[in-house]
Amino acid sequence: DMGQQQLIALLFNNLADVHLRMDEFAEAKQYLHNGITMARQIGAVPHVLTGMQTAGLLLGREGHLERGLALIGLSLHHPSNTPETRRTAQDCLRNLGLDAEDTAVQSALAQGETLDLDTVAEQLLAEWGGGEMRSEGMG
Repeated sequence: DMGQQQLIALLFNNLADVHLRMDEFAEAKQYLHNGITMARQIGAVPHVLTGMQTAGLLLGREGHLERGLALIGLSLHHPSNTPETRRTAQDCLRNLGLDAEDTAVQSALAQGETLDLDTVAEQLLAEWGGGEMRSEGMG
């Protein structure tokens, strides 16, 4: 059912976050791919935004800071953002060692305003490879 699928999408994102914290970027990308794909399939935009934030953090950690901040900015400027979205965006910035008040950070986040969620999601999913969805007993 829909609630269970939303939970699974969120769990994929949480697993991506765990792998990201262990510097296991390939695994994090796979779980993010699965989570964003599932969230999009069921129309769970807030979960897609959460995936964008985690993807932004991952890109920042890989050295693609400007692109990563744009994804975090996309989540902040999207009409479906929530107080939770804004809180986790702050967590991402802290995780990257950045100050939200810094003008360069604000400028990079503002780039997210110009991005389209579906387009960016398609690009990330294509970049991070299809592979089969590994549900590992969660389905």
